[in-house]
Amino acid sequence: MAFDDPAYYLMATSAIAAVTIYFLPESARRHLPGSMPSVDLDKAAQELVATQDDNAMLDMDTLPFGTSYGAAKASH
Repeated sequence: MAFDDPAYYLMATSAIAAVTIYFLPESARRHLPGSMPSVDLDKAAQELVATQDDNAMLDMDTLPFGTSYGAAKASH
């Protein structure tokens, strides 16, 4: 059994990739961490702003606001 066969390297990297993918967080229908939400129409933007505090799919803690979001949320 020779471990210099490329098939063993392929199987090892595939196993590592499978374990890595298993532990990745699900991001379906959610904005990627650090990205701002985007919409096509002004009406959709207004709706997003109006419902952002109750929107479970919009995690404001992962967006790149720094301390400005906490200060803005405290003032409202």
